[in-house]
Amino acid sequence: FIRSDDKFQIVVQGTSEKSLNDIVSCTLIFEFPNQYPTTEKLIYELPETHNFFGNNKSELCTRIDEIIEAGLGGAVVYDVVSEVQDILNAWADTITSRKE
Repeated sequence: FIRSDDKFQIVVQGTSEKSLNDIVSCTLIFEFPNQYPTTEKLIYELPETHNFFGNNKSELCTRIDEIIEAGLGGAVVYDVVSEVQDILNAWADTITSRKE
């Protein structure tokens, strides 16, 4: 991961349980507003994706938004990254299943 003063970037990679060749990944950039997490929400960007199809990106952003909203007042970075990891793993499994 890469960190600057108020932002940090992390690449999250999902792999299939059946094939390590089927990889889905994305880059998340988080920014911490001055009043985060007490009164301001975590800000994020999703600038890069790999092996996303259809509306995967918008689905992922919707889920991230839900986590951030539900966690207002608390730190949510771990929750966001964990959920993204689970989603990407599931998408990688789907890619593997389609190949079989």
